[in-house]
Amino acid sequence: MLRNLASTFHLSQYEMGGWELLPALFVALFFLGGAIHIIKNRRDQKKRREHRSQGDRHRLPIPLVIETPVTQSFSVTIYDISLGGAFIPLEEMQKSMNFTSLIGKRSGIKVGDLIDLKLQTGRFSQIHCQGKVVRYQEEDLGKYPKGIGIEFINVSKRDQRRLADLLDLHHLEESA
Repeated sequence: MLRNLASTFHLSQYEMGGWELLPALFVALFFLGGAIHIIKNRRDQKKRREHRSQGDRHRLPIPLVIETPVTQSFSVTIYDISLGGAFIPLEEMQKSMNFTSLIGKRSGIKVGDLIDLKLQTGRFSQIHCQGKVVRYQEEDLGKYPKGIGIEFINVSKRDQRRLADLLDLHHLEESA
């Protein structure tokens, strides 16, 4: 009896006509289309990641609130920004009397100091992270004016995505 069932099962696989195969064909095409879509999306994501490496800098004037252990918070505008950090010109910092009185002072902000940052990315949207002062530039250097370089640290995955999206949008606007 088991032999009869087995032979019947195998036989039925080969006796399916064209109409019986049609639903299976539609299912196969559906999954193939989904796989192609996934492959294209991954390729596009890879291209976006390549263009926005840590070093890709964007001249994007984003308002930034800085909070330091030494002073209260104050606002500046970023000179340029990347996924890895930002540069703030001294001219922007001079607009805030609290900050300029601290630059280069022993009790003030120095290279290596950690500061809290809030980037205004929209009307009601902020990216919160810590920043590490990695450079204090006392003279103009090429296209860069006097100022400080800040490396972004302790950025949440959500805020990293939001910053990446903002930079992608800016990149697309520049390209158009």
